[in-house]
Amino acid sequence: MKKVVVAILCAVQMFAFGGFVYGWGLDSIKPAALGGGGVTKADVDNYFSLSNKADDLQQGSVDSLSKMLLNKDTAAEIERKKKAAEAIQNPQEKQAAMKQIVEDEQAALITMNDDKASQQKLANLDEHQKKLVGAATSNLFLSALLNKSAVDVATGIVQKAQANPASAVGYATELPKIKDAVVALPGKIEKTYTLANQLMKLAKANNIEVAMPKTASDKPQVAENF
Repeated sequence: MKKVVVAILCAVQMFAFGGFVYGWGLDSIKPAALGGGGVTKADVDNYFSLSNKADDLQQGSVDSLSKMLLNKDTAAEIERKKKAAEAIQNPQEKQAAMKQIVEDEQAALITMNDDKASQQKLANLDEHQKKLVGAATSNLFLSALLNKSAVDVATGIVQKAQANPASAVGYATELPKIKDAVVALPGKIEKTYTLANQLMKLAKANNIEVAMPKTASDKPQVAENF
């Protein structure tokens, strides 16, 4: 048991964190003010709560936008992938497949500027559908804010684990995921913001109102059937 504890402590001490500035209209990423001492359950729970909320918002927004805006062939291909993913029995493999589908949907939506068929679908939406597009775009911005808060918290947790390795022993399962988030989330935030900003421009061109969230604590936009 002693060897296991020592191994975990060594792994925690090896957590590498390099400061970085991430500017695209939001404040630079920085460690959240988690208080003194070591890693706590509240810290870890806060990170996963923020991250899960961001993922749910992003996935729901991207799915809704894809159904309304993607051209027929692209939409059909994504639907085929979804059906195949739903049939996967292994939970981890299924989750990975669904995550890839969301990334594919997002990539397809980003190419809308070069897709006249998708732009025409947007222009032809009725008023209710336009409200859905506005709500989804707003929620994409909010998901980026939530992920920014998540990476701030993750950064603070990693630094606390470095400063007080003993406090991290009870979170050996969670800490590798949190460490990975410090590296991976900035790229995810950038992609989300790129899509949301592009959709904002298209929304304005089509007289679609988008409520811009100001903080991660803002409530998501809700529309009927969204």
